[in-house]
Amino acid sequence: MEDPRKVARTSLIEIAGREGYERLVESLGEYSRQDSPRLRYWHETLLSKLNEATGILITDFAAAQALLLHCHIHNEPLQWLEGRMVPELPVHSPEYLAAEEQLFPHSHEVEFGRLPSQKGGIVQVLSCPACRAARHMWAEQRPNNSFKPKPLRGSA
Repeated sequence: MEDPRKVARTSLIEIAGREGYERLVESLGEYSRQDSPRLRYWHETLLSKLNEATGILITDFAAAQALLLHCHIHNEPLQWLEGRMVPELPVHSPEYLAAEEQLFPHSHEVEFGRLPSQKGGIVQVLSCPACRAARHMWAEQRPNNSFKPKPLRGSA
């Protein structure tokens, strides 16, 4: 039997596209920090399409969070950490972008293009510890790679 997290992720990407899937995961992460998180109408719409396509039934926020707020590469729960707000998008090489997609998709330590919080540019970032470690290893294996991210507060 195939892992339901993988089936849900693959199906949701087919239904909503990669950006729609990432928006869903990010919004579930953001809403999880509220006192009484709940699914929004657009979440329910996507999840009902998932049910039609796969038979996976998600009826509440806790079930959606348990199924979707995990790294699909490392199968670890995503965590909130303090990161930096950066006002512009970096330009990465095609090699980096391919590695990010395959090896460390949830390695985020910065938030791009958002207004800084009132804490001097510190923001909360949803991230996978194993992805961050994989990205650091990947960067260390490349000579002349200027991509050396600063460690997050609260990260190992």
